[in-house]
Amino acid sequence: MELFCWEGEWGLPSIDIECLEVLAHLKFAETPAAIKFSRTPTLNKSIKSFPILKKRDGTFISGADDILNHLRDNDQHPDIGLSPQQYADIVSLKALVKDRIHPYITFCLWLDGKNFTEFSRPLYAKKCVFPLNFIIPGKLYNNAQDFINSTKAHVNTTQDQLADELYLEAVDSINLLETYLADKEFFFGSKPTSFDALIFAYLAPLVKAKLASTKLQNHVRACDNLTKFVSRILTRFFPTEDGSKDKTTAPKHDGQSERSYDWILSVAIGSLVMTMYAANIGLLAKLRW
Repeated sequence: MELFCWEGEWGLPSIDIECLEVLAHLKFAETPAAIKFSRTPTLNKSIKSFPILKKRDGTFISGADDILNHLRDNDQHPDIGLSPQQYADIVSLKALVKDRIHPYITFCLWLDGKNFTEFSRPLYAKKCVFPLNFIIPGKLYNNAQDFINSTKAHVNTTQDQLADELYLEAVDSINLLETYLADKEFFFGSKPTSFDALIFAYLAPLVKAKLASTKLQNHVRACDNLTKFVSRILTRFFPTEDGSKDKTTAPKHDGQSERSYDWILSVAIGSLVMTMYAANIGLLAKLRW
């Protein structure tokens, strides 16, 4: 199997929450997969976003939920051996994260004007090849706005009021998880589970990234149990991160080929624009004459 995902920053294996969850899931389950960090998050008309899993039969799956369902169906997950009660607790905690933490982090990263302008948009643009660097950040912003509008927005509620509501929900849930984790290594003992992968993916950027708006980030960094939890996972499962990517798993030629792609595409587009301009002013007709 091969996993294609956004490369990392700040000592994290990826900048992206969904990619972080799948990467942690693979590590926790000891599932062999070739990790390929790419700057082109599109393969065809139906596969347009990271993470992307290339299965052994050559077909592709896109998105964390579908990838994790596939791995779970093939018994490639870290929850094997848990008790029925632990399974039930994991389901409940995942629902809590998705309902109360995910919305505010989505809002914080993409709909907070300062974060979008100074952090998220330039970050994802930097990670894309040209001309996707002009397209992908806007697409991710639209996806975030559609999600918030369809799940959390209320009539006669301003964006600032909605942000405050989502923030309080997220903080209450983070405080609950801080208490639940206590001094345990992981949420269900000495071995990480799929829930550890999920909450690591949400918390790691808040602990490590350099956000422009830091309201929730400051709160998370003040939670000693959770920050130690993130550091523990990075030290144990991603020890070779250098702030960008794992050099042992990312082929060296990938960056070179994508830089060549940038150059070739830039020249091609520039040539096309000049040709169209020349045709528009009648220069080509004069040359043919």
